[in-house]
Amino acid sequence: YSRYGIAHTNWAMANGAKLLTKHKEIGIEGSLAEVPVFIVGNGPSLDKLIPMLKEERDKVIVISCGTALQALHQNSITPDFHAEIESNRATFDWAIRVGDPEYLKNISLISCNGVHPDTISLYKDVFLCLKEGDASTEIANRIFEKQPLPELRFAYPTVSNFAINFALECGFVQIYLLGIDLGFIDEEHHHSRFSGYYKDDGSELYDYVRQSNISLIVRGNFRASVATKYEFNLSRIMIESAIADFVSAIVYNLNDGAAINGCLPLSVENVLITSSEEEKEKALSWLIQKAHSPIDGTNYSNSLKEKFNAEKLIEDVRTFQKLLERKTCTKKDVKLLIEQQRDFMVDLFKNNRPMFMLYYN
Repeated sequence: YSRYGIAHTNWAMANGAKLLTKHKEIGIEGSLAEVPVFIVGNGPSLDKLIPMLKEERDKVIVISCGTALQALHQNSITPDFHAEIESNRATFDWAIRVGDPEYLKNISLISCNGVHPDTISLYKDVFLCLKEGDASTEIANRIFEKQPLPELRFAYPTVSNFAINFALECGFVQIYLLGIDLGFIDEEHHHSRFSGYYKDDGSELYDYVRQSNISLIVRGNFRASVATKYEFNLSRIMIESAIADFVSAIVYNLNDGAAINGCLPLSVENVLITSSEEEKEKALSWLIQKAHSPIDGTNYSNSLKEKFNAEKLIEDVRTFQKLLERKTCTKKDVKLLIEQQRDFMVDLFKNNRPMFMLYYN
């Protein structure tokens, strides 16, 4: 994962990707900060929210998340941005199931810095963010050490977490969650029926509930309780942490799923959008032209080769191998060897040779 993330980041920088450079302290300001951002997940509640989304589409910034893109395509809705976070090629495989290359070329991709090059190639352009804790982020920060960049602290475990954190980091103060249910009221309706989880006849592609261990019960947004799974519950907790860190923002939960502390439950009938199409376009322009900055790809690649070349990594691996060859006969010997291995990795990391720890830890 670390190796692919670093390699993909290098490719993206070399091929003209722009990077989020605006911190929340200097984000979008004034009335433009109040332009609503609709973050669209692929939960079952999306199906009932589609008509409202169509009606307000031109006055809000729309970010689709992961497999929600298929549902939007089925309903002739083109988001402003599509979000992905995985570094593997699954994001490409899901997107091409839309079956409409021209549709994808009208959408900008936002992602973490390790997204797969094939995924990037599908979209009009790409805007990347550094995600806290990733190996590729550690390397990028060491290359850009004179230019501290914002890191998204709450961008996991799901792509919806990333999109929410992104919108908040940019300074938007009205966030609407659509199709981000994080829970289930109907085991047979676990995602939008317009998405790739269902066949053309409406039946399930596979038994999602049986494979997902939906055994947790949490408080519901519009009802007493809903069922959920571990990953979605963690996602809910991380959204709550993100909202707590951006106190000036109001986040609306429109979904008949899990309650999210800090989010205001809002029924679709009570959605009131007051922004204009002109304000939306200005906010979109700020995001594209000012929030993100182009990177000198050649300089990035050269710095990567100079500071973190393969020869040094191979040298470190061979040194570590010598530690592994030491014989141990007692628990004391084993404890000492573990301590020496840990010290070896930490010392390399501190002395600007982090690759070994990032790849092998």
